Amino acid sequence: MLESFPCFIATDKLAAAIEKAGLSGVAFESVEISVSDNVDASSFRLKLPHFVRLVPEGEAGVNDFGTSEGRLVVSERALKVLKTASLRRAEIEPFERPPG
Repeated sequence: MLESFPCFIATDKLAAAIEKAGLSGVAFESVEISVSDNVDASSFRLKLPHFVRLVPEGEAGVNDFGTSEGRLVVSERALKVLKTASLRRAEIEPFERPPG
């Protein structure tokens, strides 16, 4: 999964796992991914997977996916599915509902 504020990107494999788990508060849209002109893509042997835009539509702390102050908030159930993907650089911390 990738984040480029305010956009969240997932592989189609992860999106399928999220849908299979029946998680709430999330939709997926097509997205165009390109490699920067500053990168010589021919020198890499990496093949990029197909990506989709992950759109959190739920209420943070209520649905499985939501946002709070621009940050992605997921339930424990959703986090378990997300951890099947690569989250090596993700900052994961408990959600505390803002006062008010």
